[in-house]
Amino acid sequence: MKNSAKTTLGIVITILVYSISVLMGKVVKTPIEFIPSAFMNQVAMLTLSGISIFYFKSKGLLNFSIKPVKIKLILRTILTAVIVFIAVSITASIAIKIICGDIPKGPNPFMKYTPLQYFIFLSIIAPITEEYLFRGFLLNMLEPLKSKGIKLFRIKLNVSVLISGVLFGMAHLLILTTGADLPFVLRILFFTTIVGIMNGYLQEKHENNTLVPIIAHITVNTIGFLILLLSLS
Repeated sequence: MKNSAKTTLGIVITILVYSISVLMGKVVKTPIEFIPSAFMNQVAMLTLSGISIFYFKSKGLLNFSIKPVKIKLILRTILTAVIVFIAVSITASIAIKIICGDIPKGPNPFMKYTPLQYFIFLSIIAPITEEYLFRGFLLNMLEPLKSKGIKLFRIKLNVSVLISGVLFGMAHLLILTTGADLPFVLRILFFTTIVGIMNGYLQEKHENNTLVPIIAHITVNTIGFLILLLSLS
């Protein structure tokens, strides 16, 4: 398969998997009240991503890897995620204040979840399913683009990392359907794009191991969980 065909196919399949998963979350309802509809979205995403990874890996077109990591790397990844979370939060707050001014705040879409629901479904399950799709599958399908990129200080960000990060951020525009206000949507878009780029960079830096961005993603979402607890208290 030609490199251009591989990268295009990777992007198209990612969009299809995400779209089908969102549709499943809207259509399929669970009889258990505690399980939010978004859970079916995550189940579909993980299932379809797994099938895509298995198929393309069996054809020798995908270099997917997920393996145990040492405690030192786990701690370093968590620290990196915390630093990026703080830096991006401050930058986003300043930028949105300048862009949006004093637009009244709307309801926070995440407040519909109980703390336990948020922790289980958004802090743990969502990072795993999203990383399987956007890093495990998409980033590896974009492998032909790794030779090109930009340098930010001492960090080289490949085109593959940038594309997977931008698409990851754009996927979160789904939050528009919740009635969230403009500042909140812009914050989520900016935040998730940067986190997506960080996760792609971490995967490529550590032997293409998808477990590393999963750890970083869980860390970021868990910080969000802690902030939710503080706001509720």
